[in-house]
Amino acid sequence: MNTRLVIRLGMVLTLWGTWRLAVHAQGSADDPYQQILTRRFGTATEAMEAIAAEIQAATPEKRSAIEARLIAVVDSSAATPEGKQFACEMLCLVGSKKCVAPVGKLLTDEKLSHAARRTLQRIRDPAAGAQLVQALSATQGKSKLGIIASLGDRGEPQALKPLAALLANEDTAEVRAALNAIGRIGGLRAAELLTAAKVPADCQDALAHASLQIADSLATAGDAARAEALHVSLLEGNGPSSVKAGALLAIAVAKQERAVPHVIKALVSSDATLQRGARSAVLEIAGPAASQAFARELPRLPVAGKVALLETLAARGEPENLSELVNRLVGDPEESVRLAATRAVAQLGNAASVGVLVDALKERGPASEAVAASLARLQGAGVVAALIKACESGDPAVRAGVFAILTERRQAEALPAIRKAAAEPDAQTRQAALRALTALGTLDDIAPLVAAVVATRDDAHRELLGRALVGIAGRAADKNACFDPLVAGLGKADDKGKVCLLGVLPTLGGQKGFRVIRTYLTAEKDVKKAAVRALADWPDNAPLADLLAVAKNDSDRTIKILALRGYIRVAGLAGKPADKLEAFKQALDLSERAEEKRLVLAGLAEVEDPAALKLVEFGLTEKPLQREAWQAYEKIGESIGRRYPDEARAALNRVITESGDKRLAEKADKALGKVKGSSKKPTGKKGN
Repeated sequence: MNTRLVIRLGMVLTLWGTWRLAVHAQGSADDPYQQILTRRFGTATEAMEAIAAEIQAATPEKRSAIEARLIAVVDSSAATPEGKQFACEMLCLVGSKKCVAPVGKLLTDEKLSHAARRTLQRIRDPAAGAQLVQALSATQGKSKLGIIASLGDRGEPQALKPLAALLANEDTAEVRAALNAIGRIGGLRAAELLTAAKVPADCQDALAHASLQIADSLATAGDAARAEALHVSLLEGNGPSSVKAGALLAIAVAKQERAVPHVIKALVSSDATLQRGARSAVLEIAGPAASQAFARELPRLPVAGKVALLETLAARGEPENLSELVNRLVGDPEESVRLAATRAVAQLGNAASVGVLVDALKERGPASEAVAASLARLQGAGVVAALIKACESGDPAVRAGVFAILTERRQAEALPAIRKAAAEPDAQTRQAALRALTALGTLDDIAPLVAAVVATRDDAHRELLGRALVGIAGRAADKNACFDPLVAGLGKADDKGKVCLLGVLPTLGGQKGFRVIRTYLTAEKDVKKAAVRALADWPDNAPLADLLAVAKNDSDRTIKILALRGYIRVAGLAGKPADKLEAFKQALDLSERAEEKRLVLAGLAEVEDPAALKLVEFGLTEKPLQREAWQAYEKIGESIGRRYPDEARAALNRVITESGDKRLAEKADKALGKVKGSSKKPTGKKGN
């Protein structure tokens, strides 16, 4: 074949290939790639969604073809800026080295530079970095600043020298951007360039921040010596406080206990930012050697330094080699140090701290509160034993405080000492012990406490004994085990003792206790009143008939009212709505005062039955009761909406039109909307 024929054939094939690429790039009218060529903001939404979905579903093999079509959009002179921008965004997902040159051409276009650099920033091939570096000299303003930022985000090492050249510029925005980028790239070369660079005075803070980033990168790379030297120079230099604090933290992480002198110096600084950095640094230094180092420094610090270090060491929570020192500082002449040490003891103290803190309990105010809080939280070998010893003798006020702390700690080991103190002659000690027994006592304490109730003639003491019995009985898993000592005590006690012991029985409940209480309904006035009160507090509705009988028939008006109020309460515990309604009806018949009628209304409000509405109606027209009656009426109407929609609609409509209460009407209106079949709202007045 002659040469001319070969050349002509090659030209034909080239033209044919070019035509095929053009057809492929343009596609049909409904081709999404064709549509984004002419995209304007707010248009071609479906096309963009189709391309994004195609990318998401594409296998690695198919992504190359998608990239080619997107590159065609970027290269096309017919494409709109919006179309090219979208193509760049998609190339962030599928782009490779192939798209670097076409996308790189857009870096000098102010409208598209941002999209182009974002794409190149994400392509890890060195060619993308080279393209960004090349654009540095061809751009200015925001485009150039963006490219500088992208080089920093990439951590692009080949950009270091061109970026360093920018540090001599008069444009401080460029200098600051270049410093930030160099800092983010990091490494030894970056450190050398910054050391040699001459930076404008008003950019020295940016230089310090960049140097800190570089020092951190050196530490990460394992160049500990250079990293430490740079961190120390930053800490001791004139840079921003935030840089010094960051350098200090890095030094603490790297040097551990050897960094203590640096930390202490920063801790007593007048710079608040540096102080905060020092506190963070303390938390980064672990181990017994560090504890010893801090212990050596603590006594030599000024007051503010002692307080700051004590607070930070407490947060650190390593007591080794610090407990004895902190215990001594609890007695420091300076109040602020004393308070900080007292609080620190909770984390740093030991058994010896108990005696120190117990002595401090005599103080009043913030110090005593801090003492109690630290004693409540202090842990470690011998702490509980020391607390128990402290409650056994000494100043009654201090002992009372220790009993309270043992109670807060739930230290059952202290029960022998508490029981002994509960029988002591000193009233303050005895009362504190009984309060502890109320929270910590067991079934073993029931019989002794009952015997004490029978024996005492001190009303205040008897009241505390009764509270202790109620507390223990309430926690007891076996209620019956409490019952026999109480019944035996009732047989021996005087009237005041009986009143006290009868008050314990509702906590136990059960048929045995119920039968015992009934026998006292015929007793003398105070005992009878206590029996009625016990039935009124009963945990179920067993006393209903007895309370009703007393409310109807007793000659003492006070007891009748007490029985009626108890009857109303117990009526609410009845199982069936019909039983509740009957009981509340009986109560209404007996109620003469507004107080009891209000209780009935409150009880009826909990009955989910249309018949309750009828019973509530009596109060809708009685001025002293109207508010409570309408509230009950609305609540019943709302509660029956699912089971009784017709009655609920009628009740809620009535609340809306007649109650005169705007808020309640709005509540009823909202509830009415949830009732089945209530699409229409009433047209009447909704109140004022």
